Formats: sequence, structure tokens, C-alpha cells
Amino acid sequence: MNNFMKRSLSTLLLSGAFFVSGHGMQLEQQKQAVVPVEKQQMLNADLIKACYAGNAIAVRNLLKAGANPIACDENGRPALLCTLQAGHSFIVDGVPDKGLNLGMINRFTEAGANIDVEDNQGITALIRAVSMACTLDKGIEVIKGILELGANIEHRDLLGRTALMAACYHGDIETVKFLLSRGALISTQDKEGKTAFDFVPRGRIDIITLLGKAGTVIV
Repeated sequence: MNNFMKRSLSTLLLSGAFFVSGHGMQLEQQKQAVVPVEKQQMLNADLIKACYAGNAIAVRNLLKAGANPIACDENGRPALLCTLQAGHSFIVDGVPDKGLNLGMINRFTEAGANIDVEDNQGITALIRAVSMACTLDKGIEVIKGILELGANIEHRDLLGRTALMAACYHGDIETVKFLLSRGALISTQDKEGKTAFDFVPRGRIDIITLLGKAGTVIV
């Protein structure tokens, strides 16, 4: 075998070795890429479970471990709203400046979640909290905390309904008063042209009077 053929054969063998080696590297990289994805999915699934269970410690640890703060459950409900669905964010734990811990709501926003994240019905943390406030202790303080985190008081769900409409629907006059004091518009119209007045339960003249004193600005 002459020198030229030897060099050609050597080059071919090296090329083959490089190809095999390169292919092996690609396979290894793919394996390494699969692990984080699988881990992410597991973290996200565990995060959703922790939210529904109201396990604040698990939520904190999972978010620190890399769980996605905007992960959703099988119904498309964001993790933050899974927490509110269970009603576990309304937990007092002695935070000195507010006397109230917004719990997992704060943990999610600190991890990068948008406070106005919506579920598949367009409902946000604020609207959900307002709907729950009348049945919970310190509900107004939680709503206040959510607004301080930057929630849009005029956010409308898919039906065009606002937090004020939700408060009126539930006949929660204290929450109605608070939202009005924060600038909620009483005559914002939903997709059917209804305003907050239309959601007040029959016989609640006190809420009707309160809304009437607030003025009318059609939006």
C-alpha cells in the first residue's frame, strides 16, 4: 500500500471515529436534555399538588428547586390560582408589617409569576380573592395585599366581569366599600351590558345606595 493510500485510509478511519464519537456526544447530550425536562414535569406536578394541599413549605421548596411558577393543572388553571382555589393563601403567620402573610401568592410573584395570571375563564387572583373574601377572616387585607402586588382592579374575565361585580354578586358590602375606595369603576359594563348594579342581590338597598353615591362613569 503506497503512502497516499495509507494517508487516505487513515483519514477515513479518523473521520469515522469522529462521526461515531460525535454521534455519541449527541446521544449523550440528548440524554442530558431529557432529564431536566422530566424533572421539570415532576416538579411542576408536585407544585400543583402542594398548591391544592395548601402546603406552603412544599411550594416554597419546589419553587426554589426550579418548579415553573406559571405551571398549570390539567384544566389549564395556573398554580397560583390552584392555591386560591383551595383557599390556603389566607393564612395569618405574624408578618410584622401587615400582620398577615399572603402566603403562596407572594411566593409565586417572587418567583416571577404575574399577579394577573388568568385561568381558562379569565379569572385572576384578585377576582378569586374577592369571591372568597366574604367567607374568610381578614379577606379585605388579602385583597389589599394582592392590589399592592400590582393587580389590575379593572381586570375583566371572559364574560367582561370585574372584581367589583363579584363583590356585589356575593353581597359583600365591606369588600364593595374597599374596592370603591381603591378606585373601582361602578359602571364598567360586562359583555351583556350589565354593570355592578345588576349584580347586587335583591333587597340589598345598602349596596345599591353605596354604589349610587360613588357616581357613574360608563366604560
